[in-house]
Amino acid sequence: MEDPRKLRYHIQHDNVSHHPLGAGSYIFKDKLIEHINLHCPKSRIVLHIGAQPNSSPHMGTIISFTVAFFLASKLQKDHGRSVLISLDLVDTAPSEQLTINGVQYQRSQRFTREMDKYVKDFLEIMESLKTRTGVEYRTRTQAQFLADPNIPTAIRQIIRDREVLGRSLSPKTGKLAIRAACPHTDCGLADKGGVGTVYSFSDDESTIEFQCPSHGTYKLDLADPQHIQKLEFNTPLRNLLRAKVFARDPDASWIRVTGADYAGYFQEQLLWRHIAPEEALVIFYAPLIVDWSGAKLSKSLYVRSGAYQYLKDMDMDYLLSYRSFKEQGKDLEVIFEEVRHWVEHPYSLFRSYSVAYIDSLFKGDRPVQGQIGKT
Repeated sequence: MEDPRKLRYHIQHDNVSHHPLGAGSYIFKDKLIEHINLHCPKSRIVLHIGAQPNSSPHMGTIISFTVAFFLASKLQKDHGRSVLISLDLVDTAPSEQLTINGVQYQRSQRFTREMDKYVKDFLEIMESLKTRTGVEYRTRTQAQFLADPNIPTAIRQIIRDREVLGRSLSPKTGKLAIRAACPHTDCGLADKGGVGTVYSFSDDESTIEFQCPSHGTYKLDLADPQHIQKLEFNTPLRNLLRAKVFARDPDASWIRVTGADYAGYFQEQLLWRHIAPEEALVIFYAPLIVDWSGAKLSKSLYVRSGAYQYLKDMDMDYLLSYRSFKEQGKDLEVIFEEVRHWVEHPYSLFRSYSVAYIDSLFKGDRPVQGQIGKT
């Protein structure tokens, strides 16, 4: 007898996936790669992906990575372009958070090393994608990203505009969320929102002063590359910094590939309005994977405990982490082949896909592909 918990979640449908055309799916129905190639005039193309290594990658992350590799593969094979995937591991993401005297502090992944439990999962996926597509990749920590020679100029530019950018990028505090961990070996606390940070600019020095609730003041000198590599940024600020730095690369055109939850108002208000025309790089948004209600499938640590119990009840919790994916004997090739099809038929990329759609692939019952538009 079937588990009654599963019956509760059964949704009837005709197993047909339709593709109504509109916006991106209409304009780029069959000419997406040509359009991307046109806007990458430099000798090389680097496709950038990023991830916070604070848990095993879930299906949304796996699909974003896969989209990047297959876009790169098409550029490489169809247009003879020199391509590279660049994965930034955001090891400055929070690992521990606490509030002291009304100020929110964090210890980062790179301080606690919690990330060491998960990095292997990311690298396994990257290696599998390299083998499948023939596209090379590299990984970078945030310190390695901040070693880019264009970083100091971009950071100074951002700090000079801190009054405007602080209000826009961090509306709760109005401050730039630039932080650095306390240098004491056993501490590592950082003012998460940068509310107590003091900036000093003169002909003689460019410094940022931070406050630790336990050990007091400490400074970083923006003229010192090693000091710059200790800086941390919140997501909107890191987003802006990447755009400015990537645009200054003299040899490579950069494409950023990220989830579609970062499209729309977020990017319009927090990126585009704050950059110059020459800094406007190509951003491609991978399809979102959504739950039964249409909400983005999220890392389990970003939703309340038990939020995805229904997926476990239906033996679909492999969608929540790569570790569970492997334990249940699932094959990445199923996703690779599906995403390859999307890239070959670009109208498929401008939409979301439900957990039910993805699960059907692993059950060998891929939805029938319905009409493209009305014809």
